[in-house]
Amino acid sequence: MRKLFLSILSILIFTSPLRGQIYKQEAEAALFDSLLLLHDSDASEGRFVRMEQSGSLKWIASMDEEGWYKININYRAFNGEKEEYLIKNGTQIPVGFGIADDWSIFHKDIYLNKGENSLEIRPSWGYLDIDYLCLEKALPDYSLTPQYNNYYLDFPRDLLVKLDNFKSPVAAVMIKEKRLKFIQEEYPFDEKSAKLILPGINFADMEPGTYTMTILLENGIKLQGNLTIRAHPEHDALTIIAPYVDHGSAVLIILPDKRTMLVDCAKDYIRDKTLIPLIQQIGIDTLDYFILTHYHEDHDSGDRGEKIKQLFHVREFFDYQSFRTGQSFEKSGVNFKILNTYADGEDENTRSLAFKMEFKGFVYSHGADIYDTNQIKIRNRFPDDVAADVYNANHHFHGSVDVPYLREMRPDVVVIQAQEAIYARSAYWEKYLLDTRDYLQKH
Repeated sequence: MRKLFLSILSILIFTSPLRGQIYKQEAEAALFDSLLLLHDSDASEGRFVRMEQSGSLKWIASMDEEGWYKININYRAFNGEKEEYLIKNGTQIPVGFGIADDWSIFHKDIYLNKGENSLEIRPSWGYLDIDYLCLEKALPDYSLTPQYNNYYLDFPRDLLVKLDNFKSPVAAVMIKEKRLKFIQEEYPFDEKSAKLILPGINFADMEPGTYTMTILLENGIKLQGNLTIRAHPEHDALTIIAPYVDHGSAVLIILPDKRTMLVDCAKDYIRDKTLIPLIQQIGIDTLDYFILTHYHEDHDSGDRGEKIKQLFHVREFFDYQSFRTGQSFEKSGVNFKILNTYADGEDENTRSLAFKMEFKGFVYSHGADIYDTNQIKIRNRFPDDVAADVYNANHHFHGSVDVPYLREMRPDVVVIQAQEAIYARSAYWEKYLLDTRDYLQKH
C-alpha cells in the first residue's frame, strides 16, 4: 500500500441533481486538507482517505429541491467505534461510526436545502477511513415514543413525548374531543425529531382510565399513542425503577415479597442528588440485596458502594466475583441466571456482572458494561436465555453491541441510562435504532 500525504485542496461540486436516485462521490474527489490518500484494492476506485487527528473532508452538494435525504458513508474504524463531527451547512452534529475492520456503511437522515449544501467530516476521536459518500432520497418514517404513557393524579407532572415529525410542526394534540395544551421544542442532535411537552394541567380534571392520544401534524400525518390515567401509582408484584442518573447506572428492584435490591449506585454526585433521596422517599431503610456489577465510578460511586452501605442496612452484598457464569438461583419468587462474570473478561467492563431475571413469564435482562464480545459468548452459551421483555442496555449503548444478540432478544423496552453523548455513538443510532429496532418493526 503506497501512502501519499496531501496538503493541497481540491474542490468538487455536485452538478447533477439526485432526482430520487442514489448519487455516489469518491472521498478522494472531495475537498480535503491534511489527510492521507491511500490505496486499497477493496475500496471503491481503489483509493480512500484516512483521517487521523486533524484535517477535514468536505463535499458540496447541489440539490434541485429541498427535502430529506439519506447520507451513506462507506468507512472503516479500527480498534473501536469512533465519534466524529458531521458539519452540515455550518451546523455541527456529533455522529458515531461503529467498529468496522472491513468497509461498512454509516447512515443518517438529513435535511438538505435547494441549491448548494456543504457536508463535512471533521475528527473528534479521529482515525477513520472514508471511501465514498452517497446521497439518496429518504422517506420520512413518522413515529412517537413512548407509545404508552401513565399519569397519576396524585403526582401531577408534565408528560414528555419524542416525535419523529421530520420538521412538520404539531397542529393539535387531542384526547377524544379535548384539545390539549402543548409546547414543542427541538430535540438535541436529531433534526428529524421534536420534544413535545404536555403540561400536567391537561389531565387534572380527567377521570381515571385509558385514552387514545392523537397528535396531528401540519402536513396531515396523524400519530397515536395510549395514555392511562390513574389516581395513584399501583405497584405490581415486581417493580423495577431506573431513575435518571446521568451517565451511570443504578436500578432499584422491589421484589414480590417487598424485599429490595439495588443494582449499582451511579456516580457520587448523582447518587447524593437523586438516588439516595429516591430510596428514602419510598421509605426504604434496608436493602436486602446490594449488587455492584463492576468497579467503575459511574457504577460504584467511586467508593465501592461504601456510602450506600453506611446509609442503608445492607443484608447481603454481591459483586462480579460472587457468582459463576451460568449459575441460577431464586430470590423472593424471582428466578435469576448469571450471564457474565469476572471470569469472562480481561478488564472491568468485560468482567462486569450481567444477568437476567424472570417472574411469571416476564424477563428483565441487565447488560451492565459488557461489550459485543460478551454478548456473542452469551448467545452461543445460553441461546435460550437471550430473549427479554426489558433490556438494560449494555455499557449505556456507548460501547460495542452485537446486533444478532439484540435481534434475538426482541425487547419491548430498552432502558438506557446515559447522557447526551449517546446521540454520537453508533451503538445507539446504528446498531440499535436502525439495525435492531427498525428491523424488528419491519419483520
